[in-house]
Amino acid sequence: MAFGGNPVSFLNRKQSVIQAWVLPVATITLFLCLKFLFIRNMGAVNEQHHLPLARHFVDPSWLAGDIYYSEPPGYRLLFQLIFGPLTTAVGFLATSIIGRILGYLSLAIGLWTLARSLGAYVC
Repeated sequence: MAFGGNPVSFLNRKQSVIQAWVLPVATITLFLCLKFLFIRNMGAVNEQHHLPLARHFVDPSWLAGDIYYSEPPGYRLLFQLIFGPLTTAVGFLATSIIGRILGYLSLAIGLWTLARSLGAYVC
């Protein structure tokens, strides 16, 4: 093994990281997805407003000349750079689902980190 380490201890460390971090975060994300993913997806305001703006940002020929979609990105620049190409590749619905899953994943990481810092013991 590289660096002169014991392969068994490396595997045990890797397994403990999976048990202590990856599985709980994945479980929280799964529960959030099961509860919220398909409820009003592409419904309220965010997806209908921001995804077309992101698409128009990366593909100005899409609805060319539209005053609303041609507004400058401002605070949405990072969002439009990340999700704009995705809307052209897979469409609005798939992009909204991917975006929601990423949002739920970040929420799950935050909840798990908070639980660990408050002393919650799992496993």
